[in-house]
Amino acid sequence: MYIRWKLGIVFTQLKLEGVTIPIFQRIQKTPNKGYSILLKFHLGMSPTRFLKKKEYIAVGLKASDIELERIKSNIYRLKVRKGIMSVLPEYPK
Repeated sequence: MYIRWKLGIVFTQLKLEGVTIPIFQRIQKTPNKGYSILLKFHLGMSPTRFLKKKEYIAVGLKASDIELERIKSNIYRLKVRKGIMSVLPEYPK
């Protein structure tokens, strides 16, 4: 329930009115402390417009990366990864 509420706040702050979460949609958790959820796009909102604000959505959700995968014509799966990515490259000793 907290994740739905957080997504709703991020979508309203970024003025993404054409995106909704289906009511009985379950949130699937992933091993790297992330999750995935289905989103429904309505008229006036396209995936390209949604992905233009990808960095802002990731900051609002405190995630390291987000992806969008197409399921049906207007239904997409949002994958949020919260795993810590290393910033510096690792060199062999």
